[in-house]
Amino acid sequence: MDFFAYLNHNELNIEFTFENSTTSINFLDVTIYMENNSLHTRCYTKPTDSGIFLRADSCHHPNWISAIPGGQLRRIKRNCSIPQSYNEEASRMKNKFMASGYGETNLDKTMNIVGTLNREDLLVEKTKTPTKIANQDWAFITTFNSQYKTLERILNKHWGILRGDPIIGKRIPAKPKCIYRKAPNIGSKISLCITCFFIAALQITDYDLQVNANKKAHNCSAYMGNDLVVRRGQEILMTLTFNAALKAEDRVQFTASLVTSAGAGNSLLENTFTDSAMSSTNSWGAQRGSSNSTSVTFTLFTPNDAVIGRYALTVQTNGGGKRIGEFILLFNPWAPGDIVYLSDQAQREEYVLSEFGLIFIGEAGNPSSAPWNYGQFQERILYITFVLLDSSLSFRRNPSEDVRKRNNPLHVSRVLSAIVNSKDDTGVVQGNWSGDYSDGTNPSAWNGSTSILKSWYEKRQPVKYGQCWVFAGVLCTVSRALGLPCRLITNYNSAHDTDGNLSIERYYDVSGEPVEESDDSIWNFHCWNEGWFFRTDLGDAYSGWQIYDSTPQEMSDGIYQLGPTSQHAVKEGEVNKLYDTRFVFSEVNADVINTIVQKDGKKTKGDTERSTVGQLICTKAVGRDSYMDITQEYKYAEGTPKEREIYNKALQSIGRSTGFVAFSADAAPASAPRRELDVSGVISVSGTPEVGDDVNTILILKNLTSKKRSVTANISVAAVVYTRAVRRKIFKQSVTVHLGPNEGGGRGVPACLSCIQSKRKKTFVKEIPLKITYAQYEKALTTDNMIHMTAVCQVEDWGDLFVEANISLKNPPLITQVLGPTALGRPVAIEVRFTNPLPTAVSDCVLTVEGSGLTKEDVTKSFGVLEPAKMMNVKLDIVPYATGEKKLLINFTCNKFNDIKAFLAMNVAENS
Repeated sequence: MDFFAYLNHNELNIEFTFENSTTSINFLDVTIYMENNSLHTRCYTKPTDSGIFLRADSCHHPNWISAIPGGQLRRIKRNCSIPQSYNEEASRMKNKFMASGYGETNLDKTMNIVGTLNREDLLVEKTKTPTKIANQDWAFITTFNSQYKTLERILNKHWGILRGDPIIGKRIPAKPKCIYRKAPNIGSKISLCITCFFIAALQITDYDLQVNANKKAHNCSAYMGNDLVVRRGQEILMTLTFNAALKAEDRVQFTASLVTSAGAGNSLLENTFTDSAMSSTNSWGAQRGSSNSTSVTFTLFTPNDAVIGRYALTVQTNGGGKRIGEFILLFNPWAPGDIVYLSDQAQREEYVLSEFGLIFIGEAGNPSSAPWNYGQFQERILYITFVLLDSSLSFRRNPSEDVRKRNNPLHVSRVLSAIVNSKDDTGVVQGNWSGDYSDGTNPSAWNGSTSILKSWYEKRQPVKYGQCWVFAGVLCTVSRALGLPCRLITNYNSAHDTDGNLSIERYYDVSGEPVEESDDSIWNFHCWNEGWFFRTDLGDAYSGWQIYDSTPQEMSDGIYQLGPTSQHAVKEGEVNKLYDTRFVFSEVNADVINTIVQKDGKKTKGDTERSTVGQLICTKAVGRDSYMDITQEYKYAEGTPKEREIYNKALQSIGRSTGFVAFSADAAPASAPRRELDVSGVISVSGTPEVGDDVNTILILKNLTSKKRSVTANISVAAVVYTRAVRRKIFKQSVTVHLGPNEGGGRGVPACLSCIQSKRKKTFVKEIPLKITYAQYEKALTTDNMIHMTAVCQVEDWGDLFVEANISLKNPPLITQVLGPTALGRPVAIEVRFTNPLPTAVSDCVLTVEGSGLTKEDVTKSFGVLEPAKMMNVKLDIVPYATGEKKLLINFTCNKFNDIKAFLAMNVAENS
């Protein structure tokens, strides 16, 4: 595609196109397509085809006129491999000919004749032999005109005079032969005049788009390459040089034509405007400025709501038109009139200009971060982003309508949320949550978006594989590339509400293992994106941060896309607002209903958890490498009357009563009062365990009543992925304890370590220590390093209590440093150290580094075995190619540890 883009940088108004499809392809006037595993053909009409034929009443020989329908119908017969296609195309062709004055009777006769022809005969190449005039034939050649019959009668009438001549008569035929040449049209008559006119007309001889100056003024200097990248609603300066001095009465006309990667036919959008002495306000325009002899400076204006995209710029004078180049127009967060306007400069630097991000993973109680290289300014990324838009279902269904909607970030963000995943098309990333990534890349191995986007572009096939943070990272890259302020959000304990009832129904058997009776789930964390813009469809109150998500979870309008959802609508429980607000509200604020499936199949409803979901919602802090808690932007504080008020408001909006309890596996929903707990429980994890450590936990049970209680705790431990889907079981265990009466605490006191006095342990509190050894979980652990522990506590004379804990194991750290000063274009060494903490050796060690402005490609180094307690010390050389504050991302993997990540801040100076 870069080759075609290069070819299209020409001044001849010629556009080359490229098409790639697995279902159909257009070539010349034929569409070749697949149907029922067979190749077929039908006629293809270019978008530029006017559908107009030579009129039947035009000044042309009748034989020419009558031959045109037959020729066109034979072409259709030859191109259509299925009779039905021929009939449909022939019928359309008939209507076109009738619109040009051809008689229906003759057309029907011709259609019947062509319909009986053998298509195989039409496909055989026929050898044409030149028409020769016999020696005895004399041809009278003249220009065709409407009096041709009168001319033929005169020739025939007086031909006998020549035949009677004793010498000539022997050499001429009995009848004259008339041959007609095409009559001149208006164009050919005035072509000589135009040629003479152009010799003296005003023409452009040179131009300067002032690429570097414009990019700097538009905060676009970071975009790599020589393309002119600018933002809408802001002045663009350029200089044009003419073959003569520009006079006041001379008019210069500009046309900005939108160019798509589809490339076929005319531009889908053209903006034509003439230069003026005045500036334009929120519209396309050009102002003539200062001049130096034949060189004149022009200021171009674009409206605040212009369609973003790549534009070809043509300048027209009375001496003709000249294509002077292209420019790429983006959203403008710096322009107050743009609906993506962001007033805070620090936020613009973070959410538009920063190529580095932190993605927060792990668990709510102990968040960890993974660095991500967005790389939106790197070579080809912006171009690929527009190719993505042109590959979307929206564009393919209606290119013209889709392009015209690209002035609105609402449309653009929704389209991007669909095309970044591969569910409905050949989008960028293919999701995989199975734990088996053998035929692709482990989602945790990616360090950034650029290699993913380039791989998709080169192969036009989904990249294997991604999970939510990968989808969100790529979506953030393409959003920022287009100038849309974007940030990546992590929601801990994120609900996936499949039936839209604002509740998560979970089922477990009495041993604590999950039972597949509901498709609802709670993920340890889930990542999505927010874009900042004004909601023209909803109004001021719903403007600001808008949620959109490319992870394919549920369909919206028939395809896997989500958003944009107003953050304000989510917080206020207005779940019927566009788009997908109900689903997002559940993600952050659903209630959780745990149900225990007894051995006889009966179901026992556990306690309803009102504060489990959305425990922490965060994003990278502005200007700092840490997280910022934005939970309060999504919902009111848990446990407050306002939070319950909003939740009940949302329930009523979807037609549910506030007492609704879902039992999706039973015959019908039921309402049930919330039960008071007789025994409370919590699982406490000691310290912050790393991979290789034994994990020490304590199940703490507390009697909340004044009666003795006997409790049997059925404990299940399993290795899970971050969506909490069980991949491998580790062990199960049952313990029975007896709790003495609680004579002073009463109900409602939470179970925690503070309940246990250091000197005198109370009998109504019991600790059950549980150790998960490295030997037990070593081979079970997934690449997500997560263990899920559940305990179904069967309380005598009360029922079942459900307790759970999520344990996210940390990886051992990488120690990194820069060895020496960092300057543009000069090699600098990076040192990475890692100590093996395991009792066994690790092998297949690979170190990978990348960073925008620091490495144009991934730098990889492999080495062999690292023995227990031994330290690896690796040095790598990189050559920075851009100045400023940069981040180098480092990833280490081996057979025992997957994708240990770190990053280095590097301030690249000019090379003195």
